[in-house]
Amino acid sequence: MKNHYKRATMAALFLLVASSVAWGQQTGQTGQGQNGCQIDGQQLKALFDEVRQLRQELRKVSLDTHRLLFLSDQYARQQAKVDGLNKEVERLKTQLGNVDDLSKDEEAVKELETALNETNDPKARVQLVQAHAVFKSALEKQRKQLEEFVVNTRQKLQQTEVNLQEEQEKLSGFKQEMDKLNQELDRLAVDRDRKK
Repeated sequence: MKNHYKRATMAALFLLVASSVAWGQQTGQTGQGQNGCQIDGQQLKALFDEVRQLRQELRKVSLDTHRLLFLSDQYARQQAKVDGLNKEVERLKTQLGNVDDLSKDEEAVKELETALNETNDPKARVQLVQAHAVFKSALEKQRKQLEEFVVNTRQKLQQTEVNLQEEQEKLSGFKQEMDKLNQELDRLAVDRDRKK
């Protein structure tokens, strides 16, 4: 991005210097100006045309430079948005990857069921029935919460990925506009060199 600023500034300075040199060459070719040399109408018209053209080129470079600076700022902001969305996508993927596995809790409930089926002691059976009901209820509640979390996180992830793609397209558009302006500034500089 700093390169864009340097390029735009250098192009504007180049055109200013080139116009000054061209002005000096023009007055040198027509004589000494106010020191007694006569400038005829054609030379004066050519000089005014040259000045008009230089002003138009300078105005174009100035507008392109301002536009390039504006786009550079927009590009930086857009890049920050894209970076933030990339981090959010990674965070959501990590959350989905770290979802608790309920298999250990399911095994504990199955062990309680097995113990319940094998126990003949009425007191132990009552305690196992109560423990089984508590564990099974907690497991179902945990499973339901986990499923809701996974569904919500996947929806957030999908929406964030869509937003990321849209913001990346905007970023690409800014980059293309900046490249186009850089090419235009380069072309103006080359055209100015050829006219020398």
